[in-house]
Amino acid sequence: MQSVKKYCEGATHPEVRKNYQREPDIITDNIKAFILGCFKEDEDENLKKQKHSAKKIYDRLVAEKKFIGAYSTIRATVRSLRAERTVPPQSSIPLSYAPGEAVQIDWGEATVQLRLPAFNHYSGVIRQLGSNKSYEEFLIALMKMELDSRMDSSQKRKIRTATFPYMKTIDELDCSCFEHLTEAFIHELASCDFVSKRQNIVMIGNPGTGKSHLSIAIGVKVCTQGMNVKFYTAANLSNELIEAQEYKKLIKIEKQLSKIDLLIIDELSYLTFNRHQSELLFKVVADRAERRSVIVSTNLKFSDWITMFENTTMVTALIDRLTFRSHVLNMNSDHPYRAEHSNKVFSA
Repeated sequence: MQSVKKYCEGATHPEVRKNYQREPDIITDNIKAFILGCFKEDEDENLKKQKHSAKKIYDRLVAEKKFIGAYSTIRATVRSLRAERTVPPQSSIPLSYAPGEAVQIDWGEATVQLRLPAFNHYSGVIRQLGSNKSYEEFLIALMKMELDSRMDSSQKRKIRTATFPYMKTIDELDCSCFEHLTEAFIHELASCDFVSKRQNIVMIGNPGTGKSHLSIAIGVKVCTQGMNVKFYTAANLSNELIEAQEYKKLIKIEKQLSKIDLLIIDELSYLTFNRHQSELLFKVVADRAERRSVIVSTNLKFSDWITMFENTTMVTALIDRLTFRSHVLNMNSDHPYRAEHSNKVFSA
């Protein structure tokens, strides 16, 4: 009985009882007033998409008010204060239009700065249109000039990115030098329809018969139609793949090549490739099968390709990938125009 009494006395002893005081609330009235002030700033500036988020308010509190609380506390407070200020939405009648009759664009409240350098040449447009044209016609003409300027810049950029060794065009071709190709067929290829159909072109012929000229001219034409082209000699492509593998960038290069609309591989005949090089080249071509187009030019007929690659089975598979859904062009000639041109120069 005495032990129970001592225990009770000890439990109520002022020295034994824990002296507990509730910590002050970290969300003070000043903090709430600051958050409400952020809401007010959004309303005054009529912002809808760039207004203060909970994270932005928290960052400002830390920087401006030396706030030491947790972000989750501010997030909960912001949510609570927003809920108190929310006004029930007003009823509205949805608008209905026939397809193509109207368009609705939500520009939000963001400020967008457009770069329209062609607009600086508006005086030329005024002179072309004359004084009797309306403002709408003037604006349309000005915007068309800007569009043409951008398309021209885009085409030049794509041609530069293609890394052609030199510029050649279809108009510069002397189609009469091709013994096995008609001019109509060449212009059909220049329409670039084969790229949209994901077809390939394989050019086989002796040196100086215009294979590189034709492949570059088609590549330039593809660039002018807004598509991406990359030109390689077979040796340069092989070396780039080997170097990329050495520096752990092979996957990146292969991914970039897979996005190219037209890959041109020129001079696939002057070098022999070891097994490793053959495998890398084969993978690039195989990955494009029925997905993207390839142009290959070579001096060797298909039966002689085994002299370039060590693996005969891989040669068969490579030819199969290239010739499926492809145009195989016979560009052999007994009178190569390059040799004839050289003879004319020397004789002159």
